[in-house]
Amino acid sequence: MKSYTLYPDIVYEGSLSLTQDIEQMLTGSILEEYESGKTIETQFGWTTDRFLPLNPVLQKLQQLLLQNFYQDVVKHVPQMPKMKVELARPHIISIKPGHAISSDFNHRRWYTGCLWLQTTNKGSHVVLDPQQGKTYSVPDGIMDTEHYITPKKFKYAFWPAHIYGGYTPNLSLTDTIMLEFTFTGGLPGTKA
Repeated sequence: MKSYTLYPDIVYEGSLSLTQDIEQMLTGSILEEYESGKTIETQFGWTTDRFLPLNPVLQKLQQLLLQNFYQDVVKHVPQMPKMKVELARPHIISIKPGHAISSDFNHRRWYTGCLWLQTTNKGSHVVLDPQQGKTYSVPDGIMDTEHYITPKKFKYAFWPAHIYGGYTPNLSLTDTIMLEFTFTGGLPGTKA
């Protein structure tokens, strides 16, 4: 007899270790983005346009996240060294106290991710809702129907883009600010 996992859903979590100088540069970059005129006011707070590039400091942060994604995923995906992987549609989102963002998923993306830039332990958590057929075919108590990823400053999380993901209500007294993004990937000669 043998058993194995088919089409696994793997979630990755980690933290960035940044110096105080880099943290201050990031704080300035977030303020620069907010004041740039590229932000969109929303019912939950504000966001930058995901189709416009972020400032150079945040672009360097994107490269660091891409490197971390590669290092985390290569352990589970042996084809990773041959793949072309891109961090796509990076944008800043700010969730006001008492507000949340409902679940969504990304078409034609491999993974979705976020990095908490400002938060407290009561800030918005990621909530993943696997709205797939297997959720309804498994007996109660065997498989969770939701999964929560707790926030922490400079913590990142990557989850499969086909899983519905959203953000819980921000129960802190300060805005939760995150860099949110997706990853695309493919082997040479295939559609990405």
